[in-house]
Amino acid sequence: TVTIAYISTSIAIKSQYVILGLIVLSLISVFMGTSDGKGFDYSAIAEGAEKVDFAVLFGIFFPAVTGFTAGVAMSGDLKDPKKSIPWGTMLAITTGLIVYIVLALFIESSIPSAELRNNNKALVEFGYYGIYFVTAGIWGATLSSALGGILGAPRILQAMSIDKITPRFFARGVGEDNEPRRALMLTFLLAEVGILIGELDVIAEIVAMFYMAAYLFINLSCFLEQWASPDFRPTFRISIFVPLIGAIATFLLMIQLNLVAALSSVVLMGVVFLWLTRKQLELGSGDVWQSVWSSIVKLGLKNLNKKVTHNRNWEPNIILFSGGTNARPHLLEFSKSIAGRNGMISNFDLIENKTANLLFPKHKQSLTLDDINDDSIFHRKQECKDIYTGIEVIAETYGFSGIEPNTVLMGWARNTKDPSRFSQLTNSLHQLDYNVLFLDYDTEKGFGAKQKIDIWWRDLSHLSYLTVQLTKLLITSKDWSNAEVRFFFLNNDNSLQYSIKKAIEKRTEELRSQVVIEVINNEIEQKDFYEVVKTHSFESDLILIDLPELDQENEEQFVEKTNDLLGALGTTLIVKASSHFNDGLGINSTIEKGFNTISENTLVVRVEEELPQLGQVGFSEIYQLIETVDASILEYNQQFVNTVYSPLNKVYEVFSTVLNKENLTVNEVYSQVEELLVDIQENRLDSVGEGIAVGIKAQ
Repeated sequence: TVTIAYISTSIAIKSQYVILGLIVLSLISVFMGTSDGKGFDYSAIAEGAEKVDFAVLFGIFFPAVTGFTAGVAMSGDLKDPKKSIPWGTMLAITTGLIVYIVLALFIESSIPSAELRNNNKALVEFGYYGIYFVTAGIWGATLSSALGGILGAPRILQAMSIDKITPRFFARGVGEDNEPRRALMLTFLLAEVGILIGELDVIAEIVAMFYMAAYLFINLSCFLEQWASPDFRPTFRISIFVPLIGAIATFLLMIQLNLVAALSSVVLMGVVFLWLTRKQLELGSGDVWQSVWSSIVKLGLKNLNKKVTHNRNWEPNIILFSGGTNARPHLLEFSKSIAGRNGMISNFDLIENKTANLLFPKHKQSLTLDDINDDSIFHRKQECKDIYTGIEVIAETYGFSGIEPNTVLMGWARNTKDPSRFSQLTNSLHQLDYNVLFLDYDTEKGFGAKQKIDIWWRDLSHLSYLTVQLTKLLITSKDWSNAEVRFFFLNNDNSLQYSIKKAIEKRTEELRSQVVIEVINNEIEQKDFYEVVKTHSFESDLILIDLPELDQENEEQFVEKTNDLLGALGTTLIVKASSHFNDGLGINSTIEKGFNTISENTLVVRVEEELPQLGQVGFSEIYQLIETVDASILEYNQQFVNTVYSPLNKVYEVFSTVLNKENLTVNEVYSQVEELLVDIQENRLDSVGEGIAVGIKAQ
């Protein structure tokens, strides 16, 4: 067969007609055969015969039905491939299926099973002149399969070499028909190695697994092309589910036949895929994967647009204005830390040109990996007459439904020449409802050792949750994974210290990390917020604080005032949250609401939570006494909710005073709480108020 194929492909193809005639004669011989006088033993029972595994039988018979792929492999030699391949393939499969089923049923009913098991020549003996015709058919089938492989494999190798996938040495052909003789000789050597193994059953299994892998990818390619490629318009149309089911069934069958071989083939194909990816091939026929990714993105955008992201699952989609990729590398570095695993970053490199009439043409705005070294950020380059106007325009227009940017990150304009314009920009970004992040980078300290992060809060508003989210993303990044996190709250109402700390502890639980929480009481000293920050966070590597309120009447002083406040601090992230985080901690509103609607969880201090912090013995009596007070208040809750604001406020103040004093003895604590209970129970109007008294009398 190699000699015939080497001389001429045309002769090899024409010889298939002779082979087809021999196969037809062998089939006629079998169907005309008889067992009369052949000496078949019908009484023998095939006992003790070794059972043949399904994988072995499949491996033996499966290569016999792979001949239809010869037409696919020789598509370059067909006159009309788009018509010949689908019809030829379907007719070959249908004809082969009918012949095999009919032949199997006929043989099973005509020849004893014991004879078939023990006599390898049973079919030859059974057929009409089987010694001639059946033997000729066996040779014909063998030569047909050999010719199919010898003709198809070299052409596939030649085509791959032309596409620079395999060595170019095999791309060269000979003669008018471009005969792939070099590829033919390599194919011959590989086939000869398989023959010299000698174990045909083993070879059959190997061949079957490779064919199955080929069928898997043929089905998968058909599915992907039909699903994603706009240029896939076959004249022979089938449902998209046919190749999908075919790919899944083929893969499952590979596993069923030989799990080790299936996994090995998958690993081998993965290695080949990675190798081809590294070669960055560009085929003249195009690449379906671009269409596949495009379809996946469109499907994802539709699903994303249907749902509102919960705060806990929020991830930043950042518009980064780095002022030049090489000018401020710290901004690029920091943006990747807060973007997390799935966040998105679009870095805009704005070039100010006072004479610019148009931005860069659209196809020149996006920078490729050839221009930059970082493949985790989308880089764009644009020209504008004014930096601030350019930022505003991009913030207003950039994005797409489902993945709209939600965060703007840029450097703090410490040295801006137009502080008033920068203040207006800050206000515009807030009006556009972005999370606004300004990084005031300390050029001397940088990010330090990235071991300490301080978060400062002044009020428990919606800002709080954004900083929690940013902190969570930071400590899950590689750079800040070992950082100590400290939460500070500047408290101007000492009576709320306990409630504030408990609320912060609850909100920071989702960080899944040990954090330090410090509530700094400032009711008496009334120190300036930034003075307190300087005192406690002087050695911090990163500070997170809220953006000062912008006074639109004093825009020019906004940047200067903030610069003064940040002057003594290290690297600081200044944060302004969008309306997405409006739910907030809500502690202040919860306390106020508690005085109007009494709640066991929001108003009454749960002493069992505080007792371990008191650190003294003998408090079980105090606990029981305060529980009695608790029960007394809740008893009159529903009926007198509109008349108890003042007395309940008094109760809360007494509890807070008791729990916040560090040097009280057990007796002193017990005495004060007991006095409060007596006030309630004995109706002392001067101490508790009319509301509770009226309630007691009515009760």
